[in-house]
Amino acid sequence: NNQAVETGLGGANMTGNVLLMHLNNDTGENATFFKDWSGLGNNGTCSGTGCPTLNITNFVLNKAYTFDGSNDVISGTDTNFPTGNSSRSIFMWVYPNALATGWRTFFFYGTEATGNGIVFSTDSGAPTKLILGRHGANSADSTVALITNAWQHIGFTISDGNNVTFYINGINAGSSTLSGISTTLSSFKIGDGWNTGDIFNG
Repeated sequence: NNQAVETGLGGANMTGNVLLMHLNNDTGENATFFKDWSGLGNNGTCSGTGCPTLNITNFVLNKAYTFDGSNDVISGTDTNFPTGNSSRSIFMWVYPNALATGWRTFFFYGTEATGNGIVFSTDSGAPTKLILGRHGANSADSTVALITNAWQHIGFTISDGNNVTFYINGINAGSSTLSGISTTLSSFKIGDGWNTGDIFNG
């Protein structure tokens, strides 16, 4: 679960991993502190009513957290995250309770300035589709839809500067080009994007 090959997980190569959130209330975590298991210390926090709720009945691995679709968000530092148009990948398990019109953000990182952040969310115009966007600029969409009330493993890769490939449950969910990627670092958010209120429900 850090900068090594995970021999117990089918040989998953975690070298270069910059953020690994278990989100299952492991030892050393609590309701407002979420440990980054990559070893780089990009821990997440939340406060008050803006914290997701620990879910011990519906999960994939041990436990999970439920985001209320209203104000729940985890935020933290993005030290050593990929910048510019360098290659990267982000993957996660999600269980959407609803896919309503409007941005519903899974993950955002970077600077909240036009073109300088990366947002991974559902599409405001086609809420069942995955979208990867540059903060306040252009975006790329998946061709395969998410469903509600089911766990799905979702993610994307960026390669060769602007080639984006989406994945749902390990299957290619569409490829596209996202020109002008120029990420600069500031922070990350789980469950919200660059516009406060783009809250994930699930």
